[in-house]
Amino acid sequence: DSDLYLELISIFAAEARGRREALEAALAAREPETLRRLAHSLRGGARTIGAEPLAAAAAALEKAAGEADSSEAGAASAMPGLERLQAAALVLLDSTARRIGQRLPPGYEAPQPE
Repeated sequence: DSDLYLELISIFAAEARGRREALEAALAAREPETLRRLAHSLRGGARTIGAEPLAAAAAALEKAAGEADSSEAGAASAMPGLERLQAAALVLLDSTARRIGQRLPPGYEAPQPE
């Protein structure tokens, strides 16, 4: 129903900044496995709300991070590709959150969990 969808997209938008910060921190720390898990979560959330371009970008990041060698040398060699994929995903995350904010009814706040 439309109330549930409004709740889902508003929660997604509210969590966008935290997702962005976590993805940036994982990349800066050269932690491909953490990056993979975060991208997997982002992909699922994006698919839930119908943000397919973002879901596709997150899936590409998840796949690349999963294929990165977890050794220090392997992670270092994977970084340029992961940085490009992450940058694309973050642009889409930001634009998706911004569009959601523009489409929510004025003053709308998602119900808080009990």
